[in-house]
Amino acid sequence: MSKSNHVRGVIELFCKVLLENKVSHLRAETLRQAKFNNELAIEPLWELLHDIICYCDGKSPNGKECRVTFNKTAAAVERVKSQLQKWGYLNPGLSQLPVDMSYGSRQLLLAVGWVVHSQKLFDQVISKRTNPLYQHLLTFIETRSKTPELEKSPPESHRSTVSSKEELQKQLVLCGKLQLSLRRLFAVQQEMAKITRSVHMYTKGVNLQPELDHLTTLEVYLLRHPGAMKHMLEELEQDNEQLKHLLDWKDKEHIFWQWLDSVLDLSIQEGDPQQTLLSLEEEELVYLPVPSTIGRDIDAARTELREAILKHEEDIERMEQIVFRKSQKVSQVEREVTTMLMDRDLVQLSSRLASCGIGPTLSAGASTLLAEESQQEQSAEEEAAPLSSSRFKFQLQSERSIKAGKLNILTNAVNKKTEALRERVEDLEETLRQMQLQNLEQLQQLVNQNTDVICILPRHFKGLLNT
Repeated sequence: MSKSNHVRGVIELFCKVLLENKVSHLRAETLRQAKFNNELAIEPLWELLHDIICYCDGKSPNGKECRVTFNKTAAAVERVKSQLQKWGYLNPGLSQLPVDMSYGSRQLLLAVGWVVHSQKLFDQVISKRTNPLYQHLLTFIETRSKTPELEKSPPESHRSTVSSKEELQKQLVLCGKLQLSLRRLFAVQQEMAKITRSVHMYTKGVNLQPELDHLTTLEVYLLRHPGAMKHMLEELEQDNEQLKHLLDWKDKEHIFWQWLDSVLDLSIQEGDPQQTLLSLEEEELVYLPVPSTIGRDIDAARTELREAILKHEEDIERMEQIVFRKSQKVSQVEREVTTMLMDRDLVQLSSRLASCGIGPTLSAGASTLLAEESQQEQSAEEEAAPLSSSRFKFQLQSERSIKAGKLNILTNAVNKKTEALRERVEDLEETLRQMQLQNLEQLQQLVNQNTDVICILPRHFKGLLNT
């Protein structure tokens, strides 16, 4: 089979899936005509975009309930453009198309491909499908009977001859009939609920669906009516066929997108003289709702931003002066606070080590010596600094960075002391382990020499001997 036949079959499958799932009715020839900018494909593609919008949103672009038919008016075309722009399709080639639907079928075809991909149309189709066995009994009976709709009575003529009193009486009669019908409907629903409960209660323990422990009303109805069973089998076969078409589409979907790539390449190569002329003469049309006060809002926001910058400029200069003064001198209070924090950390660490019997207990003023050593190291580093740095009078730093530098110096001193203590703890642990091994070996020798003694070592000690 040639490549053109493959593409033709995939396009026909695309239209068939849309028709079977009640998305839209479209001929495969319409898509092939749209590739070459045929005017016959313009109205069907506008209608296809409208139907896809209705299917994805459940509502029409203007927020009302979706209509089945596309009324082919300028307002309907603008609603479709507005919804596509809300979804993110901002191609000026589509927004500049005329509302009289005189040309632009290729642009519409590209828009259809974008909508199908971005809105994941076929994933929504699959998620909205239901099993015919799970449908309601009344829905199954209604689809089986397929009773024709009642013909609407023609509108009454000569309404002007009816008086207002007679019209009011007629409306009152209709309201009474409506109330009576609602009561009957409510009574029927109550009766249906009772029957459903009885069916579930008397069929408990017998189930055809794994998530239920009883039969449904539809399953009981099918068991009692063989003709209905035959109709259900037809519905299941039809559902299986539609699912097979969806699986075929998933397997051959890439062919459709390759064909749309060729449509895009053709559009770029040939171009559209009418579209180029419009792009030179007119600006891009925007169908999204734009507030009428947007100009004033932008000016007000710009003025507010300017005032905020001027207001905080003085605060920034003041903060720079404070940081400069702080960088020149460290107050005595900051020194004392830092020393107290260091004392607390060292006392806590030494108390933990002393509780384990390791190392001496440090007093509360143990950090003074460390602080003096750190200051000596800092002064030595400052003396060893290159002379070229002396030409800078000061280095602008924030208060947080100054505190972080001081804390870093003290932290390094604590880390050195902690590392020394950790090494001592490891040495003591290793010595203790060696002593345990020697004692265990001596104990094992005594046990082996004396055969009258039975010694059962704990599991932990056995592990030590094995190692």
